[in-house]
Amino acid sequence: MSRKLTDKQQLFVQEYLVDFNATRAAARAGYSEVSAAVQGNALLKKPLVQLALSEARSKRIKRTQVDQDFVIAKLVEVVERALDPYPVVDRDGMPTGEFKWQGSVANQALALLAKHTGGFSDKVNHEGGITVIVDTGIPGPPGGHGPPLEPLRGGTACESERLAEGDGGHGPLLEPPRGGIACESERSADGGGGSS
Repeated sequence: MSRKLTDKQQLFVQEYLVDFNATRAAARAGYSEVSAAVQGNALLKKPLVQLALSEARSKRIKRTQVDQDFVIAKLVEVVERALDPYPVVDRDGMPTGEFKWQGSVANQALALLAKHTGGFSDKVNHEGGITVIVDTGIPGPPGGHGPPLEPLRGGTACESERLAEGDGGHGPLLEPPRGGIACESERSADGGGGSS
Protein backbone atom coordinates (compact mmCIF):
# COMPACT_ATOMS: atom_id res chain seq x y z
CA MET A 1 0.00 0.00 0.00
CA SER A 2 1.25 3.46 -0.90
CA ARG A 3 1.97 5.75 2.05
CA LYS A 4 1.64 8.87 -0.07
CA LEU A 5 -1.30 10.63 -1.71
CA THR A 6 -1.41 10.81 -5.48
CA ASP A 7 -1.26 14.29 -7.02
CA LYS A 8 -5.00 14.09 -7.72
CA GLN A 9 -5.75 13.08 -4.13
CA GLN A 10 -3.58 15.92 -2.78
CA LEU A 11 -5.42 18.36 -5.04
CA PHE A 12 -8.73 16.95 -3.73
CA VAL A 13 -7.59 17.68 -0.15
CA GLN A 14 -6.75 21.29 -1.06
CA GLU A 15 -10.02 21.76 -2.92
CA TYR A 16 -12.08 20.14 -0.16
CA LEU A 17 -10.81 22.74 2.32
CA VAL A 18 -12.27 25.49 0.11
CA ASP A 19 -15.94 24.66 0.72
CA PHE A 20 -16.02 21.21 2.43
CA ASN A 21 -18.04 19.79 -0.48
CA ALA A 22 -16.60 16.45 -1.59
CA THR A 23 -18.41 16.38 -4.95
CA ARG A 24 -17.26 19.83 -6.04
CA ALA A 25 -13.76 19.22 -4.68
CA ALA A 26 -13.46 15.97 -6.67
CA ALA A 27 -14.61 17.72 -9.85
CA ARG A 28 -12.16 20.62 -9.32
CA ALA A 29 -9.39 18.09 -8.61
CA GLY A 30 -9.89 16.57 -12.06
CA TYR A 31 -12.20 13.64 -11.39
CA SER A 32 -15.03 13.09 -13.89
CA GLU A 33 -18.08 15.33 -13.35
CA VAL A 34 -20.25 12.23 -13.78
CA SER A 35 -18.53 10.28 -10.99
CA ALA A 36 -17.47 13.22 -8.79
CA ALA A 37 -20.03 12.47 -6.07
CA VAL A 38 -18.97 8.82 -5.81
CA GLN A 39 -15.27 9.65 -6.02
CA GLY A 40 -15.53 12.43 -3.45
CA ASN A 41 -17.31 10.17 -1.00
CA ALA A 42 -14.80 7.36 -1.55
CA LEU A 43 -11.86 9.74 -1.09
CA LEU A 44 -13.21 10.99 2.24
CA LYS A 45 -13.20 7.39 3.51
CA LYS A 46 -9.53 6.76 2.66
CA PRO A 47 -7.33 6.88 5.79
CA LEU A 48 -4.51 8.75 4.03
CA VAL A 49 -6.94 11.42 2.76
CA GLN A 50 -8.46 11.74 6.24
CA LEU A 51 -5.00 12.19 7.73
CA ALA A 52 -4.05 14.78 5.09
CA LEU A 53 -7.29 16.69 5.72
CA SER A 54 -6.69 16.67 9.47
CA GLU A 55 -3.13 17.94 9.07
CA ALA A 56 -4.20 20.62 6.59
CA ARG A 57 -6.93 21.86 8.95
CA SER A 58 -4.48 22.00 11.85
CA LYS A 59 -2.02 24.01 9.77
CA ARG A 60 -4.76 26.42 8.69
CA ILE A 61 -5.92 26.92 12.29
CA LYS A 62 -2.35 27.74 13.37
CA ARG A 63 -1.84 30.05 10.40
CA THR A 64 -5.13 31.96 10.67
CA GLN A 65 -5.69 31.66 14.43
CA VAL A 66 -9.33 30.84 13.61
CA ASP A 67 -10.53 27.89 15.65
CA GLN A 68 -13.82 26.90 17.28
CA ASP A 69 -13.22 29.17 20.27
CA PHE A 70 -12.70 32.14 17.97
CA VAL A 71 -15.86 31.37 15.99
CA ILE A 72 -17.95 30.91 19.14
CA ALA A 73 -16.63 34.16 20.64
CA LYS A 74 -17.53 36.03 17.45
CA LEU A 75 -21.02 34.47 17.35
CA VAL A 76 -21.62 35.57 20.94
CA GLU A 77 -20.46 39.06 19.97
CA VAL A 78 -22.89 39.07 17.02
CA VAL A 79 -25.77 38.06 19.29
CA GLU A 80 -24.94 40.78 21.81
CA ARG A 81 -24.65 43.47 19.14
CA ALA A 82 -27.82 42.34 17.35
CA LEU A 83 -29.83 42.45 20.58
CA ASP A 84 -28.45 45.85 21.60
CA PRO A 85 -31.21 48.32 20.70
CA TYR A 86 -30.25 51.28 18.56
CA PRO A 87 -32.24 54.48 18.06
CA VAL A 88 -34.38 55.01 14.97
CA VAL A 89 -33.62 58.34 13.29
CA ASP A 90 -35.67 60.42 10.91
CA ARG A 91 -34.53 61.89 7.55
CA ASP A 92 -32.66 64.66 9.31
CA GLY A 93 -30.78 62.20 11.53
CA MET A 94 -32.74 63.12 14.64
CA PRO A 95 -33.79 60.32 17.03
CA THR A 96 -37.51 59.53 16.89
CA GLY A 97 -37.64 58.06 20.38
CA GLU A 98 -38.07 54.53 18.98
CA PHE A 99 -35.49 51.79 19.15
CA LYS A 100 -34.83 48.73 16.97
CA TRP A 101 -32.77 45.60 17.24
CA GLN A 102 -31.76 42.93 14.71
CA GLY A 103 -33.75 39.89 15.77
CA SER A 104 -33.13 37.80 12.64
CA VAL A 105 -29.37 38.30 12.91
CA ALA A 106 -29.46 37.28 16.57
CA ASN A 107 -31.59 34.23 15.76
CA GLN A 108 -29.17 33.02 13.08
CA ALA A 109 -26.18 33.39 15.40
CA LEU A 110 -28.05 31.70 18.25
CA ALA A 111 -29.00 28.80 15.96
CA LEU A 112 -25.33 28.26 15.07
CA LEU A 113 -24.35 28.40 18.74
CA ALA A 114 -27.11 25.96 19.67
CA LYS A 115 -25.95 23.56 16.96
CA HIS A 116 -22.43 23.68 18.37
CA THR A 117 -23.58 23.05 21.94
CA GLY A 118 -26.07 20.33 20.94
CA GLY A 119 -29.02 22.53 21.86
CA PHE A 120 -30.93 21.52 18.77
CA SER A 121 -30.75 18.00 17.47
CA ASP A 122 -32.47 16.24 14.62
CA LYS A 123 -31.90 12.95 16.37
CA VAL A 124 -34.32 11.72 19.01
CA ASN A 125 -33.13 9.44 21.79
CA HIS A 126 -35.65 6.67 22.39
CA GLU A 127 -34.03 5.05 25.42
CA GLY A 128 -36.02 4.20 28.51
CA GLY A 129 -39.60 3.16 29.00
CA ILE A 130 -42.87 4.97 28.62
CA THR A 131 -45.68 4.67 31.13
CA VAL A 132 -49.14 5.46 29.83
CA ILE A 133 -51.93 6.05 32.32
CA VAL A 134 -55.43 6.16 30.90
CA ASP A 135 -58.23 7.65 32.99
CA THR A 136 -61.42 5.94 31.83
CA GLY A 137 -63.55 8.00 34.15
CA ILE A 138 -64.97 4.81 35.69
CA PRO A 139 -64.76 4.87 39.48
CA GLY A 140 -63.01 2.03 41.20
CA PRO A 141 -61.97 1.18 44.75
CA PRO A 142 -59.57 3.73 46.34
CA GLY A 143 -56.01 2.88 45.38
CA GLY A 144 -57.29 0.04 43.18
CA HIS A 145 -57.40 -0.41 39.46
CA GLY A 146 -61.15 -0.21 38.98
CA PRO A 147 -63.71 -2.96 38.46
CA PRO A 148 -62.94 -6.33 36.82
CA LEU A 149 -62.72 -6.34 33.04
CA GLU A 150 -64.81 -8.06 30.39
CA PRO A 151 -64.15 -8.37 26.66
CA LEU A 152 -65.25 -5.78 24.13
CA ARG A 153 -67.65 -6.86 21.39
CA GLY A 154 -69.60 -9.28 23.64
CA GLY A 155 -68.50 -12.41 25.50
CA THR A 156 -67.57 -12.84 29.13
CA ALA A 157 -64.52 -12.07 31.20
CA CYS A 158 -63.95 -15.81 31.59
CA GLU A 159 -63.80 -16.18 27.79
CA SER A 160 -61.19 -13.43 27.83
CA GLU A 161 -59.20 -15.27 30.44
CA ARG A 162 -59.36 -18.52 28.44
CA LEU A 163 -58.34 -16.73 25.24
CA ALA A 164 -55.51 -14.94 27.02
CA GLU A 165 -54.18 -18.20 28.45
CA GLY A 166 -54.43 -19.97 25.09
CA ASP A 167 -52.70 -17.35 22.96
CA GLY A 168 -49.78 -16.31 25.11
CA GLY A 169 -51.63 -13.57 26.94
CA HIS A 170 -53.02 -11.73 23.89
CA GLY A 171 -56.79 -11.83 24.40
CA PRO A 172 -59.44 -9.43 23.15
CA LEU A 173 -59.57 -5.81 24.27
CA LEU A 174 -61.15 -5.46 27.71
CA GLU A 175 -63.59 -3.00 29.25
CA PRO A 176 -65.32 -2.78 32.64
CA PRO A 177 -68.42 -5.03 33.02
CA ARG A 178 -71.86 -3.53 32.57
CA GLY A 179 -73.35 -5.52 35.45
CA GLY A 180 -74.08 -9.14 36.23
CA ILE A 181 -71.70 -12.00 36.91
CA ALA A 182 -68.67 -12.04 34.66
CA CYS A 183 -67.57 -15.71 34.80
CA GLU A 184 -69.19 -19.14 34.74
CA SER A 185 -67.10 -19.99 37.80
CA GLU A 186 -68.72 -17.04 39.60
CA ARG A 187 -72.18 -18.13 38.36
CA SER A 188 -71.74 -21.65 39.79
CA ALA A 189 -70.35 -20.23 43.03
CA ASP A 190 -73.45 -18.07 43.17
CA GLY A 191 -75.65 -21.14 42.94
CA GLY A 192 -76.43 -20.86 39.23
CA GLY A 193 -78.19 -17.55 39.61
CA GLY A 194 -77.17 -14.12 38.46
CA SER A 195 -77.79 -12.23 35.31
CA SER A 196 -76.21 -12.80 31.93
